[in-house]
Amino acid sequence: MKSAVPKPDLFTKSNYEFVATLDARGWRDALLRAKAQLDPTWSAEKEEWKGVIGPDIENMYPGIIPVPVVRLIEEPERLHGIELPALLVNLNAPDGVIRDEFEKALRAARENYPSLVLKRGPQALNASFGEQKFSTWKSHKILQLADLLAWKAREKINVSEAELGSWLGFDKKKTELAKKLLYDALRSIPALAAQIAAVHAM
Repeated sequence: MKSAVPKPDLFTKSNYEFVATLDARGWRDALLRAKAQLDPTWSAEKEEWKGVIGPDIENMYPGIIPVPVVRLIEEPERLHGIELPALLVNLNAPDGVIRDEFEKALRAARENYPSLVLKRGPQALNASFGEQKFSTWKSHKILQLADLLAWKAREKINVSEAELGSWLGFDKKKTELAKKLLYDALRSIPALAAQIAAVHAM
């Protein structure tokens, strides 16, 4: 059945050609934009900042401050919220003990704070964001879906999520999977940002 609601003008194939070129940093920035678009409170914050920043605020989104994955702490200090949860390493211990205890502590911590980037088997601790994860996000068009969901909420359009998915060429089941992948990706922004910080600190 043909919908009475037309696709929004923003939804054209050419608008999403950039997705094929995204690397880890590009995905982080695109996901931050998607997260802001889907957050109704961000629109209100933009209005508050318009007088200070001006029209450029329309292209600004909440950012992630890059912090090292592992860092030397020499003075007593409190960790910032963006650094939590964290594992601190006691460098007084021998390196062999540190490696063994770190792996045990990490596995235990992951019971309560599971990673959104998984690798099965003995290489589980080597998991990281890479082309396989990015390919999954691209093939399920999570950025396009984020824009459609934000457009639906912003314009108060009476159209089902299944119908939005059909505009992406998805059936209901694949639309539900794409939505799950989208929100998993949004939750993974801090992890992706931490990986980028680690790579650029090398």
